[in-house]
Amino acid sequence: MLNQAPNTEPIDSRGYWTLTWTLLLGLACSLGFAQESEPNGDSQTPVPSANGVPGAYGAAQQSLSWMTNSLQQMAKKLDSISAKLDPNASEEEINREVKRAMREAFADFLPAASINNLGKEPTDPPASSATDSLAEVDSTWPGNQSPIWDPKTPSWVKDRVVDNEVVRVAIESSVESSAQECIVAMDQQMVDLVQKVLDQYVLTHTQASQIEQLTPEFLTTQLVKADTQYELVLDRPSGTYHQLWRLVHIGPDQIQQIHRWERESVTAKRVQWVGQGALGALAILASASGLTGLLAKRSRNRKEFS
Repeated sequence: MLNQAPNTEPIDSRGYWTLTWTLLLGLACSLGFAQESEPNGDSQTPVPSANGVPGAYGAAQQSLSWMTNSLQQMAKKLDSISAKLDPNASEEEINREVKRAMREAFADFLPAASINNLGKEPTDPPASSATDSLAEVDSTWPGNQSPIWDPKTPSWVKDRVVDNEVVRVAIESSVESSAQECIVAMDQQMVDLVQKVLDQYVLTHTQASQIEQLTPEFLTTQLVKADTQYELVLDRPSGTYHQLWRLVHIGPDQIQQIHRWERESVTAKRVQWVGQGALGALAILASASGLTGLLAKRSRNRKEFS
């Protein structure tokens, strides 16, 4: 780890040139395979280019030009990373920055037909999806065969139960770079997540945030099971990510209690609306009565003067 042996110098030159030659060889092999795999119905006869140069020679020149530009860009990015690198940075952070520089360099200078998603597995999501839910990242996979689950994943995380008697739904925190950040995020998001579960599966006439009895303490202590917690760890090319899962369990008695609170809340709001409407009607009647009396008084005064 770098934090155990600080070093303020840039990346070691021998390692730098080893990485450069490795990238060069990998790039050459990839370009060779890509050119061989391209369909060509007239491959029996070489096709000369517009300026008379044979097609193979022109393709080689183009490939070398691509490699030169890519390696130059790679060198610039590695130099930039080396200059900005924290001497106390961890090995994981360094690897993450180097992989990011590799992807950016090849994406900028290599044609998409030659090398597609270099350095990535076909099933890996783009790095920009790191802040999304990991379940959404792998939503294209069928059910329990999703690659984000391991054999130790509890069944309550993967399977939800929703009926008139019980509601069992797992809630997940946002995706973070460490387990401690997941705990903090879950503590901040838990109330909103439980309210969403109630709005979607239990309540029908109002929202959980509108019911006074559904306090944050009740939501987090009575509806979230304290002994159910699962930490999901997922390795991606851009780094390792963590997500925390907890179980919302609402039993029959709690469902009946919440429905009763819902009816009371809706009734109270309707009574309040009726009361406000009655007061408004009385105010209108009083204004109309006063206006009628004023007009009648003026009419009598006119008759007396006439």
